[in-house]
Amino acid sequence: MEADPISANESMLIFVYGTLKKGFCRHHYLKAYPCFGAFKTKPMYRLLDCGSYPGMVVEVERGLSIQGEVYEVDSACIEILDEVEGVSLGLYVKSQVEMLDDWELPVWGYLYNQSIKSMPDCGDNWSKSTEEGEL
Repeated sequence: MEADPISANESMLIFVYGTLKKGFCRHHYLKAYPCFGAFKTKPMYRLLDCGSYPGMVVEVERGLSIQGEVYEVDSACIEILDEVEGVSLGLYVKSQVEMLDDWELPVWGYLYNQSIKSMPDCGDNWSKSTEEGEL
């Protein structure tokens, strides 16, 4: 596992690809933070359907460019996102994400950290709608 990329009073770029995107049930955690817009990862990830949320995993050989959004967040937001994403439970792990566009600063994201056996593939974009308040 990589060292925590952010300390107090610093900011970092975070790539989101599921329920944290605009229009989805967990976006309220990010709506106060600057969004740089829609971007894609390098074609080295797979997006899997975990039911009511997606999971992104590294898959170099069969990888796709995953669609998502990039936000600039602070350490307080990362603490909340770590809890929401179940980092302490091992559900997701925060890791640097390789983006298609050249970024001067590293971009981080949450990679799914559980078994992916028999999970349906989502292609390059998770768009399953959930109602506000679910999850």
